[in-house]
Amino acid sequence: MPARSTLRAVLLLLAVGASTGGCGGGGGSSLPAADPAIVGVAPAEAWRGDPVTLTITGTDTGWSAASPPTVEAGADVTIDAVTVDSPTSLRVAARVAYDAVLGLRAIFVSVGSTFYATPAFEVKAPIGVSWLSQPFVRSSVVVGVIQTHRPGDIVDGAVVAVASDGELLPLYLDDPGAFILVIPEDAPLGPFDLLVHRTGTDGASMFRVAAGSIAPVLAFYVGPVLVVNAWLVGYTWLQHTDLDIPHYADDDWSWLKGAFQTVDRPYGPVIDLLHHRIGSTHVAHHIDHRIPHYRAREATDAIAAAFPEWYRHDPTPVPQALWRVAGDCLGVEERPDGWYYTAD
Repeated sequence: MPARSTLRAVLLLLAVGASTGGCGGGGGSSLPAADPAIVGVAPAEAWRGDPVTLTITGTDTGWSAASPPTVEAGADVTIDAVTVDSPTSLRVAARVAYDAVLGLRAIFVSVGSTFYATPAFEVKAPIGVSWLSQPFVRSSVVVGVIQTHRPGDIVDGAVVAVASDGELLPLYLDDPGAFILVIPEDAPLGPFDLLVHRTGTDGASMFRVAAGSIAPVLAFYVGPVLVVNAWLVGYTWLQHTDLDIPHYADDDWSWLKGAFQTVDRPYGPVIDLLHHRIGSTHVAHHIDHRIPHYRAREATDAIAAAFPEWYRHDPTPVPQALWRVAGDCLGVEERPDGWYYTAD
């Protein structure tokens, strides 16, 4: 962390401690004279997407109009102008970004090598979006509700969805507060915004709302779904597919012959534990699905002993078996005892 940021963080912690009375008790003793510090910031709240004029009050600060201090409140709050009204009072014209981080914000005031820091104001969202369906997946439909949080504001007009590249996304309104958004299959990745027409105490305007992003859902939803389904498909595929597993025509099929056309594979103790041995005792599951998993190993041993010519176990390591099945089980050919997979 740069020295400047470290110093600011320390000063902010000290300011928070001072604003809460410090630590320790002991009433009755006199306190030493206060060092120069910020003692107040008004107003106590600022709204996303809006300009705000902050009044910063200090004590013994000695601010001068000839050399105005530098004021910062985070990268998402733009400081347009700093006016020194008195040695202990600043007037700061600022603009809060439409997607600014919500919550308590600190003010940093610097004059040369002197820094002041204090918890200043809370950034709030005048308009919020609540999602009523799974959002932000390509080729999907999203249902949402727009809510106003600032007293006096209403949503009274069109809502437009804008993708990260500026493309307008199809959007349909049920009423001024609810909408249906269609995300096309080729929608650009990244965040998209809503342009909301709202009317408040300061008149009517289009307000930009950071609606969300496709990327987090790709990472936390689509990605895991693909992994889970790939594992499920591969697991089931290896249970029922290999070069020596036949398929029978109707006139040659019987229930018992069909039930034996699966294979047990060595998945190892961890996978067996997680999947209750369904991959290493799958033949028993075919013979009688009512066998509980905690008796499946015992049932498998009994089946292997009673039907050695029918029971099938392949000791090939699972990755190699998957490679063989994927590369060689491409077609089928008829043989005297059934239909078999081939590499042709």
